[in-house]
Amino acid sequence: MFVAIVVMDENDLNKLVKLGLTDSKRLTPRKRKTLYKLILTRAKYVSVKEVKPDEIDKSNVNLITLEVAKELITDALRKVKFDIVYIDAIGRVRRIDGMGVPIIIEPKADKTYPIVSAASIIAKEFRERHIRDLKKKYGDFGSGYPSDPKTIKWLEQNYDKPIVRRKWKTLSRIRYNSSNDSVGGSNHDNSAKRERGRKGGQESLS
Repeated sequence: MFVAIVVMDENDLNKLVKLGLTDSKRLTPRKRKTLYKLILTRAKYVSVKEVKPDEIDKSNVNLITLEVAKELITDALRKVKFDIVYIDAIGRVRRIDGMGVPIIIEPKADKTYPIVSAASIIAKEFRERHIRDLKKKYGDFGSGYPSDPKTIKWLEQNYDKPIVRRKWKTLSRIRYNSSNDSVGGSNHDNSAKRERGRKGGQESLS
């Protein structure tokens, strides 16, 4: 998992909006890469933190994301001035106090606030580059999201690899189905279909 913070002047941010800046999930890979480069060029400050699978397994992903967000804000305030922070919703958290700067936390903020869109693009690009590196070592596991049949198929044979979160619900289902297969011959496809039917995709391989 990658969490990013971006600090940018409003004028520069508005220029990027005119060039198509929006939530990373709405962009093609080519457009996202173009905006990624522009953000790095025009931002006053950019920082990214990686959270590894074993770190997530030790705690709750929302709690970890909250702590990482606080760290990124604290570090940024030491290096650059900014007036307000916008954050996409972290579980049920809707406020963070004591940071020395007003913080607005809203669901789907990456669609509402361009600066959050910029951070989502940075985090997404870092994730995609990391995924490409992992595939060189562990083979093609698809997108890493539970909605991807290729990811599910890879997990069925490689769930013991260190890049897989041990407490991932998707992994638990695969192990459960594998156990049933050895006893009663059940089919893995039903689990994969249930995952593909879920909205969102907050859980991922790494």
